[in-house]
Amino acid sequence: MKAEQIAIATANTQYGRLLREKTGLQPFDEAGVDVLLLQEVIGFGSTTLEDYLTIANYSLVYADYDSGLAIATRQNTEFSLYAEAGKTEVIEPIGMLGRVAIRHELPFAQRLRSRAVIFAQLRTPNDGYFEVGTTHPIVFTRFLARKRQLQSLAREANLRATRGEAFILGADMNHYPSPRKADEKMMTETRMQRVPLHEPTWRIRGSKHEWIARIGSAVTGRSLDSFDAQLDSMLYRGSNLALIGTEVIDIQSDHRSIIGRFALST
Repeated sequence: MKAEQIAIATANTQYGRLLREKTGLQPFDEAGVDVLLLQEVIGFGSTTLEDYLTIANYSLVYADYDSGLAIATRQNTEFSLYAEAGKTEVIEPIGMLGRVAIRHELPFAQRLRSRAVIFAQLRTPNDGYFEVGTTHPIVFTRFLARKRQLQSLAREANLRATRGEAFILGADMNHYPSPRKADEKMMTETRMQRVPLHEPTWRIRGSKHEWIARIGSAVTGRSLDSFDAQLDSMLYRGSNLALIGTEVIDIQSDHRSIIGRFALST
């Protein structure tokens, strides 16, 4: 049995800014990231997104533009699509406001569309294969809607890699400040492990919520930086998959990126 090393990154692109910046994806190429799991890929069509990725040495595998999600592979890794990629909607638009916004295509309609999770099964150069997915749940303050989404996500994840093959999910999970009870339950139900993080993936300084944290800091005596959070997660499972390293890197976004490095037995 041989082992291949694969590097996966999950990144919130800040409404596509990361992709439009000339050197936005360069840190991933330099770090040897094989697969990108992207969120907030907004304002692109298939042609323009493929162009931005190609310039950065990546190729588009699958994108769901309504949900702002995309999966891409590094061009020189020779990974190929093993089975048809696709998506599953896991929660419907939220309430009347969402339905009206979508009907009239208001500027903020993108934020209120139904949420999806997208998947792609990839083959490695040595004929191993693994599956990846990405999603972007609703904010944690909508805890009931978010809980329903995670329940649907758990059902979908349990349809993947049912024979123990490798499955990796990377997402902006919108949990604050780190995984909550609903997330822990989803991980238990799917038998997935969370890549351990020792740094925040989102910083309060410079965010639109900084003013709230400053009030909290003044009231509680906590430092402002203590309001940073691990909003992003990478989850994995599979009898033929082992985590060998992880890092959190700064990127041209309001989030930081998680890179997980794995050994895949083939």
